Amino acid sequence: MEIAGQRLDGALYVAIGGGMAVVLKEARVSRPLALSVVDSMGPWTPTDNSWPARRAVEARLRVARHATVESFLPPMTVDLDDAPGHPFRTPVPPETVMARDIKQAERDAADTSDFAGPGRTYPILKEADIAAAAHLIGKAANPDKVKARIIAIAKRKGWTSSLPDAWKTENQ
Repeated sequence: MEIAGQRLDGALYVAIGGGMAVVLKEARVSRPLALSVVDSMGPWTPTDNSWPARRAVEARLRVARHATVESFLPPMTVDLDDAPGHPFRTPVPPETVMARDIKQAERDAADTSDFAGPGRTYPILKEADIAAAAHLIGKAANPDKVKARIIAIAKRKGWTSSLPDAWKTENQ
């Protein structure tokens, strides 16, 4: 676990591993999200990541209540003078990272090469499915293998622009 940053409203960006992070604000915590999604909810400024600070955040995470992603979006009016060097980025709407409901007939008709996970899991049939698969990668038995397949499918279909930013820089 790493405290990756803090926002002006006091929200903390906590990287939890596997390409995932949560937002902790007061006594509320988001569900795990892809690092690129949490990164886009900034601007984030560097903060204390010492052992005592991480321990305090771990204690807060144990008692925090889950809340909707919308409750963690930054205020739309941000005084950028308070955060020099941290450009405001438009938050990613939560619906872009949610898994879509794929009908069984559509799943059955899909080619096996369009699935990033074993047993026809992590289907990537539309460009938006890349974000959904990346968001759910922490649930995979072998996240690294599924991530590699997501990247390969995105390259094959010409959808690399939809890959999380962190994944794009890793593969250069």
